[in-house]
Amino acid sequence: MPAATAALRDFSYIAPDIPEFNGPNCVGCMDCVTQCPDTAILAKVVEPVTLEERLAAIPDASLRQEMALQWTVTNKYFKRSRTQRRGRRQVRIFIDPTKCKGCAECVDACGDHDPLKMIRKTTDNLQWYRAAWDMYKSMRKRPPNTSTKRRFPT
Repeated sequence: MPAATAALRDFSYIAPDIPEFNGPNCVGCMDCVTQCPDTAILAKVVEPVTLEERLAAIPDASLRQEMALQWTVTNKYFKRSRTQRRGRRQVRIFIDPTKCKGCAECVDACGDHDPLKMIRKTTDNLQWYRAAWDMYKSMRKRPPNTSTKRRFPT
């Protein structure tokens, strides 16, 4: 199926498989995001305080716990000294179930460390993916103290 055709229809019930994220194996390289032909997989990097605030807004305790477990600490965003100056942050990969065709390009891009694997879609996990995607959409696009000014003169 050609790239970018997921924008034209909902693939939630068409594609049989969807990638499952295993946070502890993620290194934060974002290759899975760049390799997705339909922009069905995106990432969010947030400070732990912001994450705690967002998780606290989820009324269902079991869903809140599941969502919390999906966020991970990586060398790239949390442990490296250069990153520490900007603040330690956690990363999470989100999959839009309406755009994912189950092509597994993201899984191939991740290589041997296996942060993503393909699983069968079910009614239950599809509901969970939708809840996770709603969380992604509800989070701020940019931290409030980040400047929007251009860094280079035009």
